[in-house]
Amino acid sequence: MNFFYCCGSGVHASVIAASAHLGILKGEEYSKRNVLSLPFFDLPPSQISGRPLFLGKDEEGNGVYTLPVMNKKKICFKIIRGFSDLFGIPREEMILIDCEKYVSPLINQLHIFRTLPGMKSLSRKLILILLKNAYFKLISQGRKARRADSGRPFAKA
Repeated sequence: MNFFYCCGSGVHASVIAASAHLGILKGEEYSKRNVLSLPFFDLPPSQISGRPLFLGKDEEGNGVYTLPVMNKKKICFKIIRGFSDLFGIPREEMILIDCEKYVSPLINQLHIFRTLPGMKSLSRKLILILLKNAYFKLISQGRKARRADSGRPFAKA
């Protein structure tokens, strides 16, 4: 089975939830240092280019990915369903988890804003502030998805 944690950038909320799924984040108090040290956290848009990012395998051997969907979540989910059908991948082997519902939509704009000269530091600080408000919900989401029923295709655990 493969878990795809989806958020606008694919490198913020989804990385936190996926890291909780993998046990990298244990649910301790929010720490900027811990968040900044996560794999792929706050990669620039030019390094993501709309592709899934593989974070690792959980203890059961399931693949854990993040996926940038920007403001096209419904379309992205339909495309993934179509590819799974086209390539004969059973839908129950792919679970899509929506992490965007917990965070401010401003994160997506700030992620793009960071590409402007001299704005990386400011945008990162603002993104971290916005993520702090959703941190424990995202941790809970990752843990919940790890225990998800494999019989629910395209679950939004």
